[in-house]
Formats: sequence, structure tokens, C-alpha cells
Amino acid sequence: MRGAIPEAMPKICDLHVTGVGHVLVWVNSRDHCDPHVHVGDKSSSWEARIKFSFVQPEATFWNCLSHINPGPAIFDEIVKQLSAGHLRSARREWWRCFSGGIGCCMANRRFEDTRGNSRVVRTADYDPGTDTTTIMFVNGFQRMVRL
Repeated sequence: MRGAIPEAMPKICDLHVTGVGHVLVWVNSRDHCDPHVHVGDKSSSWEARIKFSFVQPEATFWNCLSHINPGPAIFDEIVKQLSAGHLRSARREWWRCFSGGIGCCMANRRFEDTRGNSRVVRTADYDPGTDTTTIMFVNGFQRMVRL
């Protein structure tokens, strides 16, 4: 990331993180699985990725893309703030960008059905209005996950 977020990259939110100040959070609209957001400081000196899921309520640190790395405490705070109040927005923007293609990034992966059996996912659809993911397994079983 250099300078402002390009217009094609939907901004999720701004965070204030002690030690680095203003942090921008956005979805790269030309990205790839796994679902994630990009985060970076206002001066564009570093950029990192934070993964999230359409079936789990927490985010996790993925990696730092820059040579400058503000450190694990900074990323822990970003993950904490995102998980506490911004994941629904991240899911909504990811779904807006990728629902016609890679979607929730769950197809052909294994996930537990309602009985706890690990099954292969055929499709997964997200409803931003209810923050719910509907998973259809290859055997026809279906599971809804409300976040």
C-alpha cells in the first residue's frame, strides 16, 4: 500500500492503535482466498493481512507484507478491535466483492455438519443482512451458522 487506499479497494474502517496511531482497514477487490482484510498505517510504512471466516466469530493475524513490521502486540490489538466490532463489515464487503466468484472460500473444504461430522462443502452463501452463512454439503445436508 502506498498512499491512500485506491477507490476500488473498499474501506472497512479506521482504527486507533496505541503505538502506531491511525490504522486503515480495507478489502482488496482483486484478492484471493482465504477471506481477509488488509491493514496499514496512515503513512503507508507497513501493510499486513488479517484473516476472518464466514463461520467463526474471531479474526486471526495472517502475515505482514512489509519489511517494516510493527510487531505482534500491534497485530494482536488490531485483531482484537476487528473481532470486537468490525468483522460483520469485513464479511459484507468481502461478499460484495466476491459473491459471484470465490465467495466464502469454503467450497471443497471440510466443515462440520449439525451433528459434528466432518463433511465436504459444496457451496456456502452469506447473508449480510442477518450475518448468517448457509453451508450446503456435497451429500445434500445443510447447516446455517449465525455469527
